[in-house]
Amino acid sequence: MSTFSKFLNSTVIILCLGFLNQVSRADFCSKLNDYAKNKELTKDHEAEIAEFATPLYAEKDCNEIKKYKNEGWVLIDARNKASRKATGSFDGAVYIESNHHDASADKFNEKFLLKRLGKHFGNKSITMDDLKSKEIVLFCNGYKCYRSSWAACKLRDLGFNKDKVRVVLDGQAGLAQHCLK
Repeated sequence: MSTFSKFLNSTVIILCLGFLNQVSRADFCSKLNDYAKNKELTKDHEAEIAEFATPLYAEKDCNEIKKYKNEGWVLIDARNKASRKATGSFDGAVYIESNHHDASADKFNEKFLLKRLGKHFGNKSITMDDLKSKEIVLFCNGYKCYRSSWAACKLRDLGFNKDKVRVVLDGQAGLAQHCLK
């Protein structure tokens, strides 16, 4: 069955955003709450993530992910405090909560990014243009979590280039198992 046929014949494949441009990145980002209620991102949905960020998998893209330590990339843990406390995180990760359910908890805005990443880089006078030149790797809890995808949407809305933003689709568990032990 072709991708298009699957799309037409399945209500579950509503997440199939990148295939045949049926749904744009903006639609994905604006409808993320609806998707998060009943759907799960799978490896088959790499295309829709690619609309607004570069999708990565911890097992196969570990060398690229590790560049945050050696080449000044920024590894951002977009999970909430409870998730970080339950499973831990990684040395050098910057904690910036992404929350598509509660705008007041979401930290992916210009003011907070400048403050938090300025502190991370030891540069209180960092600008958005400085941040946009950085390579960003986002992760959350993986396929059932949309925090890193939402963060990528927010970064795109702030003018970040999709080629500079990466989302680790298998999330913290994939990173812990395959890459950043």
